[in-house]
Amino acid sequence: RAGGLTSGYWSARANVLHTQESTALFNLLTGIWQFENDRLFKRALASDWIQLTINELDDIQNNEHAWAMWQSRFEQWREDWQQRGLMSMLISILQSHFKASDSNTDRQLTNMIHLSELLQKESNQHKTPDALLHWFKQARDQDSQAFEQQLRLESDDNLIKIVTMHGSKGLEY
Repeated sequence: RAGGLTSGYWSARANVLHTQESTALFNLLTGIWQFENDRLFKRALASDWIQLTINELDDIQNNEHAWAMWQSRFEQWREDWQQRGLMSMLISILQSHFKASDSNTDRQLTNMIHLSELLQKESNQHKTPDALLHWFKQARDQDSQAFEQQLRLESDDNLIKIVTMHGSKGLEY
């Protein structure tokens, strides 16, 4: 990094369901699905997917008009989820609310899209939002090494590949 060279750590077997983005997505989805529950609604508003500032969150809590506006938006997202599907709703939220940060933007976006794709795939088996959220909660609590849950590289660039001896399993090289 100090030399300006991009790299990817290929030995990492971290699970995308155990990331900060996964927690934020779970909070967002439960808040959208049950936006009438003030606690879940506020937790969703504070998630990294919405990216409101502390002042904006404070304003929403103290301003009935702002509260009603956000509740209406969440209700629309819930309807979009049911009518157009989970992925469509999540991409819409990302496009309208994600703000690039100074650090780890690529990692955040990669994890957010990866999680969205994973949940979209699972929504084929778990037809209702309640069933999908139940699966998501259980999957986040498990220590799975499933390939589709392993962290993806955040870039397709020509990277220097860093692999540990243990990660290479000796037969790859």
